[in-house]
Amino acid sequence: MKRQLKELFQPQQSNLTILHDLMTFRVREILVVATVYDAYILEKEGQLFEQIYGEYYQLNLSSAPRITSVFSPQDALLKVKDFAFDMVIIMTGIEKQAPVSLAKDIKELKKNLPVLLLINNNTQIGVFMQAAKACHSIDKMFVWNGNSNIFLAMIKYIEDLFNVEKDTTIGNVRVVLLVEDSVRYYSRYLPGLYSVIMKEVQQTIDEEEIDARYKILQMRARPKVLIASTWEEASNLYNHYKKNLLCVISDVEYPKDGELCITAGLELAEIVAKRDKLPFLLQSSNPNSRKQAENKDLHFIYKNSPNLLAELRDFFQANLGFGSFIFRDTHGAYIAEAHNMREFGKMLQVIPDESILFHASFHNFSTWFMAKGEIELAVKLKTIKSDDFIEKDKSAVIRNYILDTLKQRRLEKKQDSIANFSSSMFHDEYGLMRLADGSVGGKGRGVAFVDNLLRRTPFEELLPDINVRIPKSAIIGTDEFDAFIEQVELEDIALEEYSSKQIRHIFKMTHLSEDLIGRLKQLVEETHLPLAVRSSGLFEDSLSQPFAGVYETYFIPNNHPDVAVRLRHLQTAIKMVYASVFTPLARSYFDSVNYNIEEEKMAVIIQEIVGSQHERFFYPHISGVAQSYNYYPFNHMKAEEGIALMAIGLGKIVVEGEQTFRFSPKYPRTKVETIDMLFKNAQRTFYALDVGNYTPNLLEGESVSLVKLDISEAERFGTIDYCASVFDSSSQTLRPGLHTSGPRLITFSHILEYDYIPLAPAIDSVLNIMSRAFGTPVEIEFSVDLNKDEQGRASLYLLQVKPLIQNSEYIDIDISTFGDELLFLKTSKGMGNGIVEGLRDVVFVKMEKFSAFKTDEMAREIAEINKRMKEQDSHYLLVGPGRWGSSDSLLGIPVNWSHISQAKIIVEAGLEGFHVDASLGSHFFHNITSLDIGYFTVPLFDDHSFIDWDWLKNQEIIEDGEFVMHIRAKEPFSVLMDGKQQKAIITKEEIITLANASE
Repeated sequence: MKRQLKELFQPQQSNLTILHDLMTFRVREILVVATVYDAYILEKEGQLFEQIYGEYYQLNLSSAPRITSVFSPQDALLKVKDFAFDMVIIMTGIEKQAPVSLAKDIKELKKNLPVLLLINNNTQIGVFMQAAKACHSIDKMFVWNGNSNIFLAMIKYIEDLFNVEKDTTIGNVRVVLLVEDSVRYYSRYLPGLYSVIMKEVQQTIDEEEIDARYKILQMRARPKVLIASTWEEASNLYNHYKKNLLCVISDVEYPKDGELCITAGLELAEIVAKRDKLPFLLQSSNPNSRKQAENKDLHFIYKNSPNLLAELRDFFQANLGFGSFIFRDTHGAYIAEAHNMREFGKMLQVIPDESILFHASFHNFSTWFMAKGEIELAVKLKTIKSDDFIEKDKSAVIRNYILDTLKQRRLEKKQDSIANFSSSMFHDEYGLMRLADGSVGGKGRGVAFVDNLLRRTPFEELLPDINVRIPKSAIIGTDEFDAFIEQVELEDIALEEYSSKQIRHIFKMTHLSEDLIGRLKQLVEETHLPLAVRSSGLFEDSLSQPFAGVYETYFIPNNHPDVAVRLRHLQTAIKMVYASVFTPLARSYFDSVNYNIEEEKMAVIIQEIVGSQHERFFYPHISGVAQSYNYYPFNHMKAEEGIALMAIGLGKIVVEGEQTFRFSPKYPRTKVETIDMLFKNAQRTFYALDVGNYTPNLLEGESVSLVKLDISEAERFGTIDYCASVFDSSSQTLRPGLHTSGPRLITFSHILEYDYIPLAPAIDSVLNIMSRAFGTPVEIEFSVDLNKDEQGRASLYLLQVKPLIQNSEYIDIDISTFGDELLFLKTSKGMGNGIVEGLRDVVFVKMEKFSAFKTDEMAREIAEINKRMKEQDSHYLLVGPGRWGSSDSLLGIPVNWSHISQAKIIVEAGLEGFHVDASLGSHFFHNITSLDIGYFTVPLFDDHSFIDWDWLKNQEIIEDGEFVMHIRAKEPFSVLMDGKQQKAIITKEEIITLANASE
């Protein structure tokens, strides 16, 4: 790659970075100085604190400040000296001089500490104003009018005062200039102003499709409020912040040149009008001023209006970019209304050129984007001067620039987090959304990480001839699971007695939340493609334990003509995934890894299934699993170069350990198997979703919607033309394609050898990037759509990624010192590392009784033995032919974890006429690697591998079944695994005993 992986995740100077840097000064500690009585009146036995906390909570503010009360100047000075306060509020009593004197003393201790005066008697305003002017120690005065919101306004005023310089510089944050000399009025007005601003910002943010973190951060970009009490203060603030001013709200009369000027507000409005087209709101307690304002085309509010806040809110929505964006023509007539950014983008594509020029010339776009927190876009648009819009073709430039920027911003937001679900977003090119809050679980973390990495990694540069993406996906966080489980009536004491079907029935009768059901309804209304409903437990696909295949995935056709029926199926599938946490299989796995089932929480991933429909069946061209670490490399291949397994149809055939095709992504042209082995291991069937069954009964289990078809059906549907080869008996070779008669084999030769699509390089690149990002080997599940887009590119869909658990600290073990006579098992294909001691029990399949048609019976016998071993808390060595854990009973014994949970070592023993390679991509195999279980393959004709069957049969027989025998050795034996050499041995006696004998 041209760039280092870490560089892709380094924060850029983006909108999110800017938001993080805003509002660095926060009021967290407040000292209130008041008499005991005044403090009681303020707090009303704690109501003041509750109201402040309530306001912070309602407005999505991050953290409410702590308030410390003291009752004397002496205590106040001691507190200021010893503690770090962010502001001090002195409430005035009868004594006139004490508050002013205290303010002066506090400033002498800490000159930068803000000191505000809170007057509880209107008659004292004039006295304290004179005193404040004389001492310069009081930063601002307010009047207590019985409304606790004054405290929130005082807090926000100080924060704005301290942050405005930096925030306008780095974030171009807007400023509201309030010009008002009446302490009584701005004390009443300011809480309402802040309330309007914050609620308008919050409503604006809530309309956008972003997560809670981004919403909280965007509150930091709200407009700052600055107060001026004189003409000179107003003029200075206007000149200093004019580039950032959102609007000016001004009284009509206030001091100018030391005297009360009855036209000061009007004069300020004239100056503003000459310099900038800035919204100007004039307000006065004199209703006659309305006519003066209207004569100058100014907005006006009567100060004593009973609807003051409503009128103020209307002014913000109509003029300052809050609320909807109203598209108008050059005469101001209504054209259309956009409620949010997405609607704005759609309307902008069809709005007339004249309207675009009109709004751009008045900076309406810039103002609206700033209110939405789109700082960068707003600033760029604001820099365009009105002269730039004389030429009509400028509208196309502006239109395209805004549309391109909006698209890029959507992608950036989704890079930073998982966006909340909306039906409109479901049609985006990339569709990972959140349907409910909480953790997304292990599998969800993998999907989210893949989605994020795909956006940051220049795959279009690395692999220009293939699309790499994820299917459209929606994640239900674990909060929904918590709420759901509280309703479920499961008796803990009887949990072991529930069958899977009983648990599913109980869960089906329980209800999901109304909020989630509403979002699910929107989802099924937007897509008619089949859906996969996948588990994503907290423990699933984790670095410690993968829980691979323990939980269930449900496939639903999602094609019933009635939306209500499709919604019901989706709800049931989600409930069935929840139920899979408590099935016997899951409980057995929890026991084997010593986890508490009560600690598990389940998230759910809903994904569109990759593929296309053929008659009543739906499936992808190719599904597969690839690992960045190959446990069984050969020839020149290295373990770290990885391995991949592919098949036609749905990926169930791969993860269940059935017959698939394997290849090296690094060396796709290298033959992994001989032609004889290809015939033996060739894929003969494939899985598809039966979309002709509109109403599958999901209580029957996760496979109820799936069908297993002969590979000839895929040929009939025309979906294996680039995946199959024909065996030419005359030349004993394979010919890619289906142009001649003869036996068909799924070899993917057109793709891997002749580069019909660059699939192997794409998989190799993805594995390399993912393993570096995870810091450990990884496994990916993928699907491939061979249908090419307009650029001639097929698509590789990454369904999930998970870490491969490995013991990275290999123990050096030299097994060469042990002669074969001391061993009853030796293999050159051993997986695992270290020494296992203390085993005496061996459970093995009688090779002479083995039949590929009786493997289900063998699995039941083994399960009964395992149950008894579990009751005794004993472990054993398991030996048998074929592929352990395969769902295809013709390939091996179809055990699951509840059948063999006590096995410490598992051996696949060679049997004549029954050779099957280990299924590297299966869930069974993945769990083996994570549980540190030794997994050995003993080929039938291998000079370096053997099993001493005679020795086994001469041990004490504990149980002799029809197909399976359980023996117990006279002495414990030892298992030695050389992970570096991938060799392993099992001794007939413990190592210590052998060592003593040699001495």
